[in-house]
Amino acid sequence: MYKTIIRTVFRLIVSPKAAWQSIAGREENHQEFLNGFLYPVFGVVALASFVGGLWFVPDGSLQSALKQTIVNTVTVFGGFYLSAYVLNELAPRLNLVKSLLDWQRFAGYASIVVYLLFVILAFAPEFVIARLLVFYTVYIVFAGADAFWDIPDGSTMNFTVTASSLLILAPLSIYGILGLLIR
Repeated sequence: MYKTIIRTVFRLIVSPKAAWQSIAGREENHQEFLNGFLYPVFGVVALASFVGGLWFVPDGSLQSALKQTIVNTVTVFGGFYLSAYVLNELAPRLNLVKSLLDWQRFAGYASIVVYLLFVILAFAPEFVIARLLVFYTVYIVFAGADAFWDIPDGSTMNFTVTASSLLILAPLSIYGILGLLIR
């Protein structure tokens, strides 16, 4: 299972178009997607947050590690569900089909850079320049637009901007709110 996850993540980063074609051609039900890809990725985010909060941040302690784990885990879960739900609701405006399960699948795969940044920043919180990598999500969404969805001609850019904005801003908003409430 982890070999497949690592291969999928690697392909989404290195060759998004080929990865999206492979993902679109897969016969996986929603539970297979959640249990075989998304939840293990969220588990890695949680584990990295705990270890990073315990040993890799200044003044690391069990309390800060648990806080960081809670904030990051809720952020990735909430960002995933919020962005998928909003994209599903916006689907008719984008001339696409409303299907929450398909939008969740798309959001889960397209947000892989966001999830990886949570892992990287858990171990190197001072590495501020890494946060700019989040904009690679735009290219991953653009590559998945035609492979995963049947985007009408001329709507690809509108779809890419809308979906990318939601996939980046939903977790960022939740992270900001939780950061204010918990710290």
